[in-house]
Amino acid sequence: ITMYEMLTGQKPYDGDSLVEVAVKHINTEAVAPSALVQDIPEELERITLKAMNSDINGRYQTAAELLKALDDFTRAQLSSENDSKEKNFENPGVVPIRSVSELTREKYLLSRRRSRRVSYMTGTLGALLICVGMFVFLWKFWLNDVFTPAERMTLPEFVGYNVEALKNNAEISTLFNFNITYVVNTETDSGLVLAQDPSPGRSMMITPDGINVNLTVSTGKVSTSIPETIGLDYREARDRLQQAGFLVDIQNEQSDVINKDVVISSSPAAGEMLTSGSTVHITVSSGPYVNYVQMPNLIGLSESAAVKKLESVGLSFGISERLKSDVDAGTVIGQNVDAFTQVEEHSKINLRISTGPEK
Repeated sequence: ITMYEMLTGQKPYDGDSLVEVAVKHINTEAVAPSALVQDIPEELERITLKAMNSDINGRYQTAAELLKALDDFTRAQLSSENDSKEKNFENPGVVPIRSVSELTREKYLLSRRRSRRVSYMTGTLGALLICVGMFVFLWKFWLNDVFTPAERMTLPEFVGYNVEALKNNAEISTLFNFNITYVVNTETDSGLVLAQDPSPGRSMMITPDGINVNLTVSTGKVSTSIPETIGLDYREARDRLQQAGFLVDIQNEQSDVINKDVVISSSPAAGEMLTSGSTVHITVSSGPYVNYVQMPNLIGLSESAAVKKLESVGLSFGISERLKSDVDAGTVIGQNVDAFTQVEEHSKINLRISTGPEK
């Protein structure tokens, strides 16, 4: 199709939509290029139309096959041009006109050989650069350590020591990088190391950046002011209390004035001092009391009768949808809530009303 456009200056198929164009690709044959541009070579037109054949078996089966056809056409053109030159040799005034972009066979073959040589050299250079890059990467991150004698040491035990004393020891701080996680533990002194990872006794390689060791450290008995939680969503209140070091106990209570999931009160109250790890009790609103009623069966009733029945059980009428059916006009033929199910009081119920049989 690209060749067709290059030869004629227009597309072989056109339509108002992609679907219409696709159908034309399948069911119609394109106008011959020579019908649009008269001086198109017959062989080039044949190659183009064969490549556009709607039957896949009628096309060139590989790109190499198409390229060979184009190369054969090019060679035929060059041969024809040379024959034309020989015929007009005795009459110098007759000089065949050819495009400046056309190449002789020798120049064409030379150009092909040069392009292949450049492609080969470019590919070889690219492969060499990739190999060098991979070697540098492997040497930096793996091979360097493999071929460098590693100095190792047995990891000492840090559990039971004060973390500040470990960090202030010049020799220890040079060899190790401590990643510290504090946990609330009211039964131990503040700053005491409770656990370590890797475990003591493990053989570790000494590195210039230091050996990474994870330490779990006790906060000890710490008194903290209870943060304000009243009026907050219980999830936000729980997070605040946990971040302050407290355990949280949640109790629910119905309320007609406080929105659902909002904290009503806390015990102990906000602002009081409490030891970290202690429990703070918060009361959370579960919303107003909700009454449920049984959904009545409204199918077969008139619209007005159905609305009255809804109101009699504490439900409200929402909207009605008019549909054609075989039952009499104005009769309820559907409801958006199934009959005999429990539904929240004052809920709006939508109905489907018959407009009668189609005339």
